[in-house]
Amino acid sequence: NRIQAGLAQTEADRTMLVAALTSLIRSSSGAPQEIADMNNAINVEFRTESENATIADLNRALNREITQFCTEEIAPFFPFRAGSSTHVPIPAFGEFFGHGGLMDQFFTTHLRDHVVPTSDGLRANTSDPIGQRLSTFAVKQFDNAEQIRRAFFPPGSQTPQLNMSFQYLKSTPPNGIVAFVTVHGTSMRMSPGDAPESFAWPGDSFGWDVRVVHGTGQEAFDRVSQGRWDIGKVIMDGRNKVNGNVVDTTRTFDGVSITYRIEFDSRTVPFLMRELRDFKCPNAMD
Repeated sequence: NRIQAGLAQTEADRTMLVAALTSLIRSSSGAPQEIADMNNAINVEFRTESENATIADLNRALNREITQFCTEEIAPFFPFRAGSSTHVPIPAFGEFFGHGGLMDQFFTTHLRDHVVPTSDGLRANTSDPIGQRLSTFAVKQFDNAEQIRRAFFPPGSQTPQLNMSFQYLKSTPPNGIVAFVTVHGTSMRMSPGDAPESFAWPGDSFGWDVRVVHGTGQEAFDRVSQGRWDIGKVIMDGRNKVNGNVVDTTRTFDGVSITYRIEFDSRTVPFLMRELRDFKCPNAMD
């Protein structure tokens, strides 16, 4: 009856009652109009209550499984807070965004049936009653998370890894400059036109340390040492020209400008992804 429908708490209860109400509506096709109208009203009321209950369940699960962790472990730190000098820890980044991580699990468990993939990313399924009520902002965050997962994580892994090649293209002043570059524990001696060097992020440690030696023997230094996202900060702070998965980034320091070419084994330049820059913690699904 109506009271039982309103009190149904589990998805199994709601599924069973939907089937019962559907059968009731069909069976009332030959009934007097008053009976048919009453059955239709009961059906509409139940479905509204059922959808409200489902949305409430989604919001409780979101707060428990996503929002609390995100606001404490992800949002306060670089790169998700651009001005922060503290970097998001690699384990927390993996636990949240990686394959089988918190965002991935929530999507699989709670959202998959209510959204559709499109050429522009995930969208709420407008033919689904729950999908019609989903927040565009919240769905977008799960789409952002999916794009971050594809760019930063090997298949099946919660440990991010970016393989890249690193090349010293040019400098100003143009002649006689040698660069000694240490990036996240990988050291390279480079001159303009040298073959690219390979390294992987996040590497063995943190830090970006460049010492350049002019032909006159003078030295200049470019150093960033805040955390495991230092290479990302260097790229974000540089003057960049992006072509697909390749970025030419120029750094200016102590009267010297050096342009590096960094090519990623990804579809994009992960540290410059719009989805990384735009991600915000979802706090409600409707």
